[in-house]
Amino acid sequence: DALERLLKDRLSEKGIVLDELKMSDDEVAAIDRIYVVACGTSYHVGLIARTVIETWACIPVVVETASEFIYQDVLVTDHTLCVIISQSGETADTLSAARKMKGLGARIFAITNVLGSTAARESDGVLYIQAGPEVCVCSTKAYTAQMVAAILLALYIAHRTHHMDLAQVKHKFEALCELPSLIREVLTRSWQD
Repeated sequence: DALERLLKDRLSEKGIVLDELKMSDDEVAAIDRIYVVACGTSYHVGLIARTVIETWACIPVVVETASEFIYQDVLVTDHTLCVIISQSGETADTLSAARKMKGLGARIFAITNVLGSTAARESDGVLYIQAGPEVCVCSTKAYTAQMVAAILLALYIAHRTHHMDLAQVKHKFEALCELPSLIREVLTRSWQD
């Protein structure tokens, strides 16, 4: 259900709909590098984001653990995008990293689950994963939704930077839309076994 909500109305005749990024096509096309900053499970989503963004959009991506990132020197220009990923939107180290990047002039885009969280309020744009509360230690629901959100971002950037045409974007998006039914099938099987 969470993935269906996240994917609903995300494809138009112009490609992926991601108004939450709040960047013009020219601004997206000018992105020179992307930093993905997160902690724990969200960091592992960042590794997937790096792979799909670099493969599909040909933009270099640096993925860093937020607790270490705040102590590092980073290369930031007016065309640098920083993506922060946090289920709660309140992860202290991730927020510190975002504030550092914003202070250096990067645009901040958050992928989070909690409406009105600090990450959402302090970012230039936010994509809510709409996964509802996480009720277990292993963050399977939020992790999966964050991964889909990262793939949507990668498809959006790849299309806007002309590294992927509309037909390619539609093909990958349609495959992504099969996930909810495939997940239901797996969950049904696991309950029957």
